[in-house]
Amino acid sequence: MVEYYKSNPSRKVYFHIVGALSGEREEMDILPLINENDLASYVLLYGPLWGEKLDEMFNKAHFGIGSLGRHRSGIDVIRTLKNREYAARGIAFGYSETDDDFDSKEYVMKFPANESPIDIEKIMKYCDNNTIAPSEIRESVKFLSWSHQMSIVINEIKFPSNDSHRNGNG
Repeated sequence: MVEYYKSNPSRKVYFHIVGALSGEREEMDILPLINENDLASYVLLYGPLWGEKLDEMFNKAHFGIGSLGRHRSGIDVIRTLKNREYAARGIAFGYSETDDDFDSKEYVMKFPANESPIDIEKIMKYCDNNTIAPSEIRESVKFLSWSHQMSIVINEIKFPSNDSHRNGNG
C-alpha cells in the first residue's frame, strides 16, 4: 500500500485487518510501518471479531487477501482456512502459497512468494473486470464442505479400497 499511495492515486483502497496481531514481533514490524507511511486511515485494525460483526466485515470486502509471506518460514504449500472462508462467502481473493484446491480457480489471483510489493492497481483492475458471481464462487467449493469430506471418509470405512499400505503390506 505504501507504493500505491506514493503514486497519489485517484481511488482510495482500504485494508481491513481482522484478528489479533500474532505477537510482539508482528506489532513491532507492522504498526510502525503503518504510522511511518501515514497509512492509519487506510489500514484498519479491528482485532478479533465474531458473528455479526465478522459478517459485516466480509460483506464490505471486494477482495480478500489470503496467506502472504509464508515463504519466510519455508512453507510454500498450505491449505489455509482463510482461503476457504473467502470462497465460501463468495469473495475473490489472492495469496502467495500453493493451495491445490484454488490455484486454478478464475476468482483467485496468485502473488509472488517474495518480498516484492503487491500490485494494488492490478487487484483493482481484476475487481473491476471480475464477472464471476459470488454464488459461482460459493458453488465451486461445495466439494470442500464437511458433509462432502465426511462422506468420503464414511465411504472409505464402508467400502475400503484395496490399498496395501492400510493392510500392513507396505
